[in-house]
Amino acid sequence: MNKTKRKDIEAAAIEIEANSAAYADTKATTLRGNTAIVTTGWGSSSGDYNYAKNIYIAEIQATDWVEIVIDRFAHDTASEAELCPTVVTGNGYFTVWCNTIPTANIPFDWRVVR
Repeated sequence: MNKTKRKDIEAAAIEIEANSAAYADTKATTLRGNTAIVTTGWGSSSGDYNYAKNIYIAEIQATDWVEIVIDRFAHDTASEAELCPTVVTGNGYFTVWCNTIPTANIPFDWRVVR
């Protein structure tokens, strides 16, 4: 192996080690809850999906990444609604999208790790 490649590999290893240490020193806060995407309150949306709805949860911040897990008994409803697999956060809410307004409420658990 030539010296230039070796230095690049060593530099990358040091960077990975430094990033790992930074994460190890950080104490994460986890927020959890559950609610439902209800059948009312949807608005028109432009773009890839026809409808949008804000889900209001006071603890959510615009910089959060929210993970939602749909109740296993609501997967058919979510599929029929063509529910978007991603959400976008704002202060006190996150937005979900679909192509067809759900015919029944879609219960889900949510989690934020910051």
